Amino acid sequence: EKIANDLMNKINASPEFLYAFCTYAANTPHIFLEVDRTKSESMGVSVSSIFNNLFVYLGTFYVSDINLGSQINKVIMQADWPFRNKVDDIGRIHISNSKGEQVPLQSLVKIREVTAPRSITRYNMFPTAEITILMNDGYSTGQGMARIEELTRELPEGYSYAWSGETYQEQQQGNQFALVISAAVIFGFLFLVAQYESWSIPFAVMLSLPVAILGALLGVLYMKLSISVYTQLGLLLLVGLASKNAILIIEFAKEERELHGKSILGAAAEAARERFRSVLMTAFTCVLGALPMLMATGAGAASRVHVGTVMVFGMTVATVVGVFLIPGLFVLMETFREKIKYALFGIEFGENDNDEDEDYEEGEEDEEDEDNNEEDDD
Repeated sequence: EKIANDLMNKINASPEFLYAFCTYAANTPHIFLEVDRTKSESMGVSVSSIFNNLFVYLGTFYVSDINLGSQINKVIMQADWPFRNKVDDIGRIHISNSKGEQVPLQSLVKIREVTAPRSITRYNMFPTAEITILMNDGYSTGQGMARIEELTRELPEGYSYAWSGETYQEQQQGNQFALVISAAVIFGFLFLVAQYESWSIPFAVMLSLPVAILGALLGVLYMKLSISVYTQLGLLLLVGLASKNAILIIEFAKEERELHGKSILGAAAEAARERFRSVLMTAFTCVLGALPMLMATGAGAASRVHVGTVMVFGMTVATVVGVFLIPGLFVLMETFREKIKYALFGIEFGENDNDEDEDYEEGEEDEEDEDNNEEDDD
């Protein structure tokens, strides 16, 4: 108990934790019965019968059910309160021996008052003192776990610590969020490669995501929250929503460049102007939908506040900065793509389109010549 209290005092003195409490107490009053097994066996009383009688008289013993009218009631055997409200009443219990004689329990046991733990909790078969800790605002569970590891290094020999519950699961999973968000970015990039049939244009979409993530982290810092599992979930959702704004602009700019033959800068400017309303509508819908979570109160509000903070701040920054950044990224990546294409294959932009236009014009001239020949024949 002293070691658990010393550790708990150190935890409460650390700024990372709001408070810690321990339910372990070793000074609870108990009544200890020491059975004289040799004497009980010599008097024909088995040890099991002693424990069974104590269980029935002082505890409760279910016998059967009884029907009283339309109700079913349980029949429970127990000594009446006046016969079990004192310590001396234990010695007045009589037990039948193998000969059918009544033997008083006080002649078989020694009764003394001691102090002991109210309940003993075991973890991996070892007796433990369970300490529950609440984190302070602005500190993550990872920081708290690191601080606990520092404090437990000072434990005496023969004592150790182990995590349980959600903290144990977090420790086992490690830093899997980095793998999850990396997989989301990679698969999103591959889908865009298939959509645009280009390896360079999707980079313009992916390079806009750090702005949204930076805005979300600034929001978490402003609200003095921690990077919890709900914050990580919000960041995962933010990857898809922020990508949608970039896709709206870049897809239109790509069409303007390839189908209408505009310059790269002109196509990017036209896309930013034409898709400005669509981007704002998407952003406002997301921000206004997540705003109630940001202002949530009551039971379970912590999880909603974490997700709402990431969504509101992330989408706001992604929209305000993205309408200026995304067209510039398109100009950069499209210029790079066309230069690489010309350097490797000697293909300039519009070369294939010009050939098709020439073929189309030659076809029109042939049709006009045929019409003129038919008119001369007539």
